[in-house]
Amino acid sequence: MQPIVRALKILRTLGMSQAGLTLSELATHIGLPVSTTYRIAQVLQDEGFLIRTPAGKRYMIGPSARTLVSETSGAYVRQAGHSYASELNRMTQETVFLSELVGNQAVCIAVYEGMRPLRFLVRPGGTLPLHAAAGARAILAWLPDLDRTHVLDGIEYTRWTSKTITTPSELYRKLDETREQGYDICDDELEERAWAVGAPIFDLTNRVRASITVVAPLESMSDQVRRASVIDLTEKAARSISTELGFFETAKSPDS
Repeated sequence: MQPIVRALKILRTLGMSQAGLTLSELATHIGLPVSTTYRIAQVLQDEGFLIRTPAGKRYMIGPSARTLVSETSGAYVRQAGHSYASELNRMTQETVFLSELVGNQAVCIAVYEGMRPLRFLVRPGGTLPLHAAAGARAILAWLPDLDRTHVLDGIEYTRWTSKTITTPSELYRKLDETREQGYDICDDELEERAWAVGAPIFDLTNRVRASITVVAPLESMSDQVRRASVIDLTEKAARSISTELGFFETAKSPDS
């Protein structure tokens, strides 16, 4: 059993290191001789669970491990979120939806209709504007910097209302604010007289995986007590779904 435990320790250590580790660094981190570390890492590399960069000779998590994690959490995110999104929908009586980042697009993957219809169409499979939707920004705010820059490179800043963010500098300030407070608020920015709160969902890799959003007519959210209650309920739902996906509460950001 010892080789299995050591292999898992290697994977766990590299999973927390975005830049990867050299053989000597890895051996130091896990407390094993370099020769032992190399033998185990070589097997993991042969099976695709690790890669080793050609120039820097740094070990990093490989495609087999990433595929395993992605398929497990990806297939389960709707199922894991269903009961919590349904309960959030019941408690708020407002429209609730789940979103994922697919490539460079924020895609709605499930919708729970509220009591009050909205003009802006949110439907499964539909995309959300990255600069203007709470569900999209709640994901973007927790992406690693390079990934976020890649996603946002070249997007069109369509003006949906007079309050829509229309420049990269505004968007990055908004994402910093979102990260600071733990959720995103879209107040009359995407649809006239509409308000939304989006909170991030994390998976077992401790990376942002999806988001859950409540969207409501602005007039129904004019009371500050109700607004605070909906924000709190949304955050709680996001944390519960994250827990179902294996997220550890102690690591809330990709930089942890």
